[in-house]
Amino acid sequence: MSIYLDNNRKWHTAQWVRSKLLACEELRELVGNKIFPVIAREDTPGDYIIVYRSAYGRERDKSGDTHSEAYVTVLCFSDDYDRSIELAKLVDAVLDGGRNDDVGKTMGWRETRATLDESEEGHSDGKFFQSLTFEIS
Repeated sequence: MSIYLDNNRKWHTAQWVRSKLLACEELRELVGNKIFPVIAREDTPGDYIIVYRSAYGRERDKSGDTHSEAYVTVLCFSDDYDRSIELAKLVDAVLDGGRNDDVGKTMGWRETRATLDESEEGHSDGKFFQSLTFEIS
């Protein structure tokens, strides 16, 4: 029995996001290579980032599948509140870049894109965090 694997599915969206963040020199200057998939050790010192796929599904209409929807959440942790915001700003610039989404739709871009969907902030285990969720299309 052979199985067809659809490479257009979005199982690897978090890996794509993580690779984009690791390629950013400015982020690496702040966190080094501490950009982790899914979880970081409890005793991770200093600033760090966690990346994980927070949702993935298929949107359907009466004629069948229309498209995939995937969301990736990026958590920026720091001992310092202002620094956590600086990390979040860099993450947003790398992934979304403040681009105009209508321009992309008009131009018919086909490459993978990230659009900031929502964000929040908080404090956990002695660190401030910024949570940014991106829709990956």
